[in-house]
Amino acid sequence: MKFLMLVPQYILWHYTKGFTSWIANMITFIAFEFNFFSVKELLLTLFSPFQRLKEKNTGSIIDIENIMSILLVNITMRAVGFLVRSVLLMIAFVCIVSSVIALILLTVLWLMLPFLLFLFTLGAIIAYFKYKP
Repeated sequence: MKFLMLVPQYILWHYTKGFTSWIANMITFIAFEFNFFSVKELLLTLFSPFQRLKEKNTGSIIDIENIMSILLVNITMRAVGFLVRSVLLMIAFVCIVSSVIALILLTVLWLMLPFLLFLFTLGAIIAYFKYKP
């Protein structure tokens, strides 16, 4: 009979402290993913050169060939940096969205868990008495 006294306490914990802890853990997990992929830094440096590679003009200002080659290298490095950061941002977006969907589904499961536990226990008791050898 002492077991039956635990049921209301468990349900109270499950829908109060347990649920708020679950929500806090979800928020922490999503924040971890934002930090893991460095989303803020990727967005701030989206158009920066790849690995900060760029050419500087060391020759004369009049040399058009040198200026054009420097311009081409710098534009290429910015384009490569943009592509690499864009791919990383897309991967981060897919991971974060899939995590949010999974966490929403797990939250629904969390809310249904006491009812499922009751139904499975009731089903086991009924099956035991129905198919008793």
